[in-house]
Amino acid sequence: MACMRTRIAFLLAATCFAAAFALPFWKMTLVAPQYPDGLRVEVGVSGLSGDVGEINGLNHYIGMRKLQRAAEIELVFAPYGLAGFVLLALAAAFVCNRWLDLALLVPIAFPLVFLVDVSIWLWYFGNHLDPHAPLSTSVKPFTPLVLFWSHVGQFKTYSMVQGGFASSAIGSGLLCVGLWLRRRQANTSAAGQTVALAGALIIAALFLSGRNAAAFDLQGAIDHAPAGSTVAIPAGVHRGNFVVRRAMTLVPRGSPGSAVLDGGGQGRVLQVLAPDVTVRGLRIRNSGDSSDLEDSAVTVLAPRARIEQNRIENALFGIYLRGARGSVVRGNHIEGKDLPMMRR
Repeated sequence: MACMRTRIAFLLAATCFAAAFALPFWKMTLVAPQYPDGLRVEVGVSGLSGDVGEINGLNHYIGMRKLQRAAEIELVFAPYGLAGFVLLALAAAFVCNRWLDLALLVPIAFPLVFLVDVSIWLWYFGNHLDPHAPLSTSVKPFTPLVLFWSHVGQFKTYSMVQGGFASSAIGSGLLCVGLWLRRRQANTSAAGQTVALAGALIIAALFLSGRNAAAFDLQGAIDHAPAGSTVAIPAGVHRGNFVVRRAMTLVPRGSPGSAVLDGGGQGRVLQVLAPDVTVRGLRIRNSGDSSDLEDSAVTVLAPRARIEQNRIENALFGIYLRGARGSVVRGNHIEGKDLPMMRR
C-alpha cells in the first residue's frame, strides 16, 4: 500500500508538470493615467505574450531593453527542462534509485529558482537603462517587485504568479511527498524524512502565497465571459484592479460579501467601461487615494449600470459615475478612507 501511495504521488507530480506547459507562469500589469485599462505581459514556457509591443515602445523612451531580451537562455531551455521534470517524476514512480532521488531536487527547487530568476531580470532591466534615451534623465534606476504592487515612475505595476507556477509548485510538493513516503518505506533516518517534509512545506507555502491569482484569474474570467453572461466570483480575496469591457453580471459564488475585490491601495478597484453591467453582492475595498486620478472602489463610465447591495470599504470615492445615464445605484454600504484632516 505504501509503495502504491508513493507511485501515485510521483505520477500526480508528472501530471502537474505536464499541465504547466499550457499555462502562464507569471504576469505583470502596468497601469497609468493614459492606460486606465492596463498593459499586460505574461511569461510562459512558450515565451512572452500580451501587450509586449506597446510596452517595448514605452520602455524605449526611458532606455530599457526590449522584453524579448530578458531570460533568452532560460526561455530556450524551458520546454526541455519542464519535459525533463515530467520524465524524472515518471521514472521515480517505477524506479527506486539514489541518484534519481537526488536528481529530483532540481524540479523540487524549480518554483523558488523561477521567482529568483524573474527578480534578477527585473533588477537588471530596471538598473541598466540607456543614458542616451529621450527620457533617461527623468527616470531613476528602479526594481519592480516580482510579486504584488510596485511604482515605476508614473506607472503602477502589479505582478503575480499564475497557473503554470501553481501547477509546478504542486508538482514539486508531490515529489517531496513521494520522497518522504519512499524514505519512510525504506526505514531511513528521521533526518531524511524531516528534510523531505520540510521541502514539501516550503513548496506549499510558495503555492499558497499566490493561490488566489493561480486558482481563479478574475480578470481572465471577465475578459473571456460572453456578453450578457454572469461571472460568479469564488469566495476569497481577489487582488488587483479589474476592468469590465462588455455587458455582464458580477456576483459572488457564495453568500453576499464572500467575494472580495481588493485594490491594494492602488488606483480604481473595479472599472465598468461597457453598458448594461450589473455588480451585486460584492465586497470591494482599498482603492488608491489620488483625487487627480479619481481613484474609487467602483468607476462606471457607461450607461445602464446597476450597482446594488455591495459593501465598499476604505475607498477614496465609493462609486464614481460619468457618462452613466440610466444607471441604478442602491442598497450599497460605503465607508471612505481615513484621510488626514487636510484632505477631508
